Amino acid sequence: PILVLHGEADTIVPIAHAHRLVAHRENLPTETRFFEGAEHSFMNDAKHPATLTSLETIWRFLDGNDA
Repeated sequence: PILVLHGEADTIVPIAHAHRLVAHRENLPTETRFFEGAEHSFMNDAKHPATLTSLETIWRFLDGNDA
């Protein structure tokens, strides 16, 4: 399984890369979350609205995939 978290305002890694990765996984377990207005390092900012959502998503993903 793979979890893809990507900021839609990322100017370092284009969001197209995330979409391409997901497209290549076809029938493999994949969870994606795209965050509007989030830049590349949004998780470094504890006050960014997407940070808490990302952390919750990561915990849920790990819990559900026996990681």
